Amino acid sequence: MSEKRKCSCGRVWSISKHHSPMRDKDSEHCHCGEELVSWNGGVFYRVSLIEDIKNDDKN
Repeated sequence: MSEKRKCSCGRVWSISKHHSPMRDKDSEHCHCGEELVSWNGGVFYRVSLIEDIKNDDKN
């Protein structure tokens, strides 16, 4: 299972859920620090950056 999530900073992430035979507790965060997903159980999530924010400071 995979879904897209847009962070409040504008970055777009792909989040995929994976089942695990062992219990795990962790979280994934955006580069800006916002929590994208957290878990506590027999799953874990993998996040991949799909679309970064534009940097308009290039002169």
